[in-house]
Amino acid sequence: AHAVAVPAHSIGVDLGGTKIELVVMTDDVIHRERVATPKTAAGIVATLAGLVERAEATVGATWPVGI
Repeated sequence: AHAVAVPAHSIGVDLGGTKIELVVMTDDVIHRERVATPKTAAGIVATLAGLVERAEATVGATWPVGI
């Protein structure tokens, strides 16, 4: 397996059938939020956008996002 380079600061999203979890990482996880997965594509997109906006507001910066 090949290692994937992760930026020093990043936002990771785990999009599942029942939950969406977002973590903000430096050397450690500095922010985490978990919500139920909406039933529609539009709901999922809106939820992802809201999660990222709240995370960026919490850390005071815009960072790369990986899903």
